[in-house]
Amino acid sequence: MIARFNHASVRVIRCFFHVDNYLHRLTTAYFCTDSLQGNSSTSPKSLKPKQKREHNTYELFMRDQEKPVQEHLEKVKFSSEDASLQSLEKYLYDPTRTVDELLAVDIRPLPSVVRLTCLEAVLERSRTSQLNLLKANALSKNGKKGSENWPRKYLSMEHLARWDNWDLGIDPLIQQSYEPDWLRSPRFELLILATVASANQLPLSRLLNLAGHLRYLWRYYDPMVFASVLRLLTSQINELGLREIFRLASAIREIPRISSGTDSLVEKNQDSSTTKAMSILSQEADLLRTSIIMQTLSRVSGLEEFEAVNLLRLTEELNASLKPAERARLLTNVESSLILNPQQQSLYTVVYTCTRLSLLSTYRKGIVNRCLGQLRRKLHLAHRFPGTDQSRWLSTAVTALANLNVGAPQAVGQPGDSVTWFAQIPVMPNASIPLGFTTANSHPGVDLGSTLSADWIQEIFTDLTGYLVNRSDNSSDPRGLSFHLEVAYCLALLGYCANSIVEQAYTLKTNTANGASLPRHPPFLSLIELLIGPWTNLVLDSVNLHDVGWLPRVEWQFYYRLALELFKTLSPSDSGSADQHSVYVAVKTVQVMGLAEMLKARLGTDNALDILTFSRCQWEDQNPHSYFSDILFKKESTKSPGMSKLALCFVCQKRDLYVNRPLDSLLKIYRDNAAEVPILVFDYSNWAGLDASGQLTKCDEFLTELAQAMLNAPGVQTAQLRTWIPEVT
Repeated sequence: MIARFNHASVRVIRCFFHVDNYLHRLTTAYFCTDSLQGNSSTSPKSLKPKQKREHNTYELFMRDQEKPVQEHLEKVKFSSEDASLQSLEKYLYDPTRTVDELLAVDIRPLPSVVRLTCLEAVLERSRTSQLNLLKANALSKNGKKGSENWPRKYLSMEHLARWDNWDLGIDPLIQQSYEPDWLRSPRFELLILATVASANQLPLSRLLNLAGHLRYLWRYYDPMVFASVLRLLTSQINELGLREIFRLASAIREIPRISSGTDSLVEKNQDSSTTKAMSILSQEADLLRTSIIMQTLSRVSGLEEFEAVNLLRLTEELNASLKPAERARLLTNVESSLILNPQQQSLYTVVYTCTRLSLLSTYRKGIVNRCLGQLRRKLHLAHRFPGTDQSRWLSTAVTALANLNVGAPQAVGQPGDSVTWFAQIPVMPNASIPLGFTTANSHPGVDLGSTLSADWIQEIFTDLTGYLVNRSDNSSDPRGLSFHLEVAYCLALLGYCANSIVEQAYTLKTNTANGASLPRHPPFLSLIELLIGPWTNLVLDSVNLHDVGWLPRVEWQFYYRLALELFKTLSPSDSGSADQHSVYVAVKTVQVMGLAEMLKARLGTDNALDILTFSRCQWEDQNPHSYFSDILFKKESTKSPGMSKLALCFVCQKRDLYVNRPLDSLLKIYRDNAAEVPILVFDYSNWAGLDASGQLTKCDEFLTELAQAMLNAPGVQTAQLRTWIPEVT
């Protein structure tokens, strides 16, 4: 890495040759037009510095230097004759100037800093009007009035205010669904290329700003333009503070890594040179990410001054480049920040933490406990100051935790940051799985099952339920009860049954006049019954397939559809399991295939035991139904010729055991109707958390349990047995 930094200037100059040649061709073609000459003649002469200063002071490249000269301009003492530059700045920031007027300025003789100022003036002019509109929409789009939509309004404005001045650069395309005409104009292209060509003469702080501007524009131009700036920054990474490093990581987050490929960002009709340039940009971004990680981890003591949300954002933006140990170190600092800075107690911090843990797909017990601890703190405040209503704060925090645990299907395919989406109830939108659920779902959920069983957490949920029920203003109001049911539903997703709220709902439901006031889209009371509690026949008797479609986990929906096939004698098509099979396989394939391969490896060359994944089996004469399983074990009996021993296994998460009713309903139905076949459950969460040797030991224990279960089972007749793997559409 040191050698790379020492020779970075050579690579920078090579890259700038590419930009300089491109700029030379563009300038030659563009400035020969009559229209430009006409525009240039209208510009005041006072806006042009003397030609002597252009050639002697503002050279594009310092070819006799080993490093880019950052303070070159700072050492130059401008005399009074440079008042023309001040006039130019006044001209650029005149609020009456249009983008076309700003682009008409002849930037060729201007120094690098002034070129960048011209670029920023153009970008800021386009951004200002849109940003004002965005702030206005953030206040009004979430509701008409009242406190019902307060959390989303607050989170939206807090998110905008917190990160507006954090992100490097000016986004000229914010809230625009079309490209402005000036974006691909020759004048703006000249401005971009001229600024980048002289970037090695910019002070480091201005070079950072240039990188921030290019993060929004690099897709419209040659990727080598942005790559040249990233090379300059990589060679000077040691001179940046942690705050600047964090902001720089955000500027390159959307550049793909080499390992992920760049084909998706290169149009099919573009030549190989563009593909090569895109590859170089990805390589430069990867090298800069590596440097950022090294610099951050080497300054661990300085991380204490940053809030947890800043550290979480950095971790999420670098996640694809982080090793597991590096990710763990950064998350340790996040937890330390939450402990050392108790002022980080806002609702935004809780919700943002949940969204970033979800994007990281990482379970960190200490961080989750800190979020749960905020619930306890808020409940203490509510009891000390009963006149202050804390119900909306508490409900939003519980909703965010529920979204973290089961995923946020309502956020699939939605624009913007997921902070506001995590304040919404986690249900499948319109009782149907959204398009792109398996390919674009960035919030599949983080299994919190091993944490939620703690007594102190259950006590918090009990206190929260009591606080809501005992508030006199909401005890009998149907509208208030609907709000309580939303909270009870989120608690059910966390494995807690809010019995007092459910009892209130049943009492209101028995009143025919008010029963219609309970929410039906989605039907929260029915969903609570589907999620939590002991298995009873009454559950499946009253199950509505449309209600099942609202459940946020595909696995839970699929379990109910399989159970209803047997309980109500439905075909896979009628129950909906046939349509959901492909989505179910996509969601669980990593877990199931990983376990199946490990089990096959432990069995070695013993081929007597067949292991089939995502398959169905049927023994027609004895049982007309077919049975689905994540893993099907099959072996012909050596003691009873003509008989085969079977075992069905479902690979589950910890949350499937605490939110127990979907899986329990399926297991109960299968065991009652298929006594010849043992039904097993494998706890994947427990197994995945072990080291390599622990996983092998767990597999051996499971195989021993499997062998004993198959030995004790009567088996089925081989001639009547049929197994198949449903087609994945």
